[in-house]
Amino acid sequence: MEERSPTAQDVLPGPVRWARILVFLLAGLSFAHGLVQLLGIGSAAEATGPLLAAGTSGGAQLMLGLMMRHRGLPVLVTVLAVQAFTIVTVLLTAHQGAMLTHFVLPLAVVVLALSRTSREYYRGS
Repeated sequence: MEERSPTAQDVLPGPVRWARILVFLLAGLSFAHGLVQLLGIGSAAEATGPLLAAGTSGGAQLMLGLMMRHRGLPVLVTVLAVQAFTIVTVLLTAHQGAMLTHFVLPLAVVVLALSRTSREYYRGS
C-alpha cells in the first residue's frame, strides 16, 4: 500500500483545527449532559424532552465537526449559525441550570472561526 504525504489541502490551519476539536468536545458534552439528566430523572418518560434536546444539539455539533474539514463559505456560515443558535439557547435556558461550558465553547468556536486564517481557509484562498 502506497503512503502519501499530507498536502497543504489536507492540513487544517490552527484555528480551524482547534475550532473543530472544540465542536467535537461540545458534542460529547451534550450527549453526556443528556445521559446525566436521564440518570437524574430516572423515568424515561419524563426525560424525553431533555434527551431530545441533548441528542439534537449533540448530533448537530457532531455533524458540524465532520463538515468543518471541507472548504467553502457555506461551511463557515453554518458553523457560525449553529454556534450562535447554541449560545442563544444557553442564554434563554440559563435559569434551568445550563452549563457554563455550553456557553464558553461555542463562543470560542465563533472567535476561532472568524479569525483571518479561518476565513481564508473557508474562502479557499
